[in-house]
Formats: sequence, C-alpha cells, structure tokens
Amino acid sequence: MVCPDYDNNYAIASTNSYNLQNCSPNIEDSGKTFAFKIAKLNGAIQLAEAKITSNCETTLPISAMANSGKIKFVLVKPNSNVERIKEIVAKKSNSFSGDITIACLKDTNIIKVVGSSYDDEFKISQKKNTLFQYSTDRMGEKFPFGRRSVCQ
Repeated sequence: MVCPDYDNNYAIASTNSYNLQNCSPNIEDSGKTFAFKIAKLNGAIQLAEAKITSNCETTLPISAMANSGKIKFVLVKPNSNVERIKEIVAKKSNSFSGDITIACLKDTNIIKVVGSSYDDEFKISQKKNTLFQYSTDRMGEKFPFGRRSVCQ
C-alpha cells in the first residue's frame, strides 16, 4: 500500500492509506470519544465524517502525545482543501490537550489523522454539536462518533 507523504495535501485529501505496526482503537464516553494507541503510523487514516447541510462550527477536544515521529489532525473540506487542525511532534511540541474549533462547509467534511513514524496515543471527542460519525471499520463495526447535530 502506498501511503501519502505527510506534507502532500492532495494525497491526504484523496486517499485513505497507511501502514502501522500495532494499534489499539477504542470508543469511550458513550461513543463521544475515539481513542487510539498506535505504533509506527505512516500515512493517513480517515477517522470521521459529517454531511453538513449548512456552514457551521464545532469544537473538538483533542489530546495527543508523540513518543516519536509526528502526527497531525486535519479537516478535509468538500472542496478537497486540507486544513491542519493540530500537529504534535516528538521532542518539540510532544503533547497537546485542549479544545479546537473548526469551521465546516456545507457537504461532506472528513477528519483524518496523518502520521510520519508516529508512536503513542491520541483521543478526539465532540462536545455539544456532535456532527461527525466515526468512519473506519477497524473495530469490525461502524461505531457512532457522537449524535446528529442541529447543524446537519
């Protein structure tokens, strides 16, 4: 499988390919939090998507640590533009915990995590306006990532 380059936004927007050595995904907090322990992530994983009926904003609590490598959370907008939500780099900004507000455009918006030799763990949640649905089948089922929102 060919993984997109960490800095190639076109490839990140258009593919969902990655390599990793080990992963332990988990859904917490009644489906509102997606947690992942991962080893040697290279490439882009689609975490969640939302079909938005009108432009709106939502707040995502994110926590992540980087033991090695780097990781970034991105929002792929309907026009295929890639917006970096947050980036964590080992030995520089090796941890983050806080709320990030993102602006979603009408139509399908996708949250991806992109790694380059990334090792450690991350969590991403939704607060009030739970727009996004968890969109990967790594756990053998389609788990909800929150409930429908008034923005939809």
